[in-house]
Amino acid sequence: MTKKKKKAPAEIIPESVIPKEQDKRSIEVSKIVPGINPRGTMQAEGISELTENIKTHGLINALLVRPVKKGYEIVAGNRRLKAVKSLKWEKVDCVIMDLTDEEAFEYAVIENLQREDVHPLDEAKAFETILKRSSIEDLAARVNKTESYIIRRTKLSDLIEPLKQAYYAGDITYLTAKRSAGCRKIFRYNVWTG
Repeated sequence: MTKKKKKAPAEIIPESVIPKEQDKRSIEVSKIVPGINPRGTMQAEGISELTENIKTHGLINALLVRPVKKGYEIVAGNRRLKAVKSLKWEKVDCVIMDLTDEEAFEYAVIENLQREDVHPLDEAKAFETILKRSSIEDLAARVNKTESYIIRRTKLSDLIEPLKQAYYAGDITYLTAKRSAGCRKIFRYNVWTG
């Protein structure tokens, strides 16, 4: 399989989802409700570091929100929102976009996949959700990953729950998780639970 040419961010994200600068404004933090968080887990240590960074340098990147009945729903920037809430900010800069549920989810996934510290299980969960509505070829092009990378990640979802918890906790490595995901479920359960 040949490696796909890396695409620029504008080619990965549909034009309808790319924020426009004129859509940016300051919104009351209390009017922003939680949205989809494909990241799954947020480390408390990472949030406190981010909070200190925002306290010192301010918020560099605006949050991405979409209008909902009771205000705005966060699309991208869950960690930043949590940090500004802990700093007791009354308002925060946001980019407001009218997005469908599918567009909002895809944008949140793509934004989170650009991070280096996304846990492979969170990545697998996000890929599986998108694959319900999209082909693997299309997904690979949108997230700038190879098809084999996506297949390897999604196989991690086959892990039994105790192994998933162990992997999240750092008790097993990626290699152990990958190999365990390839074993038959009854074998994984018997080996892990004794």
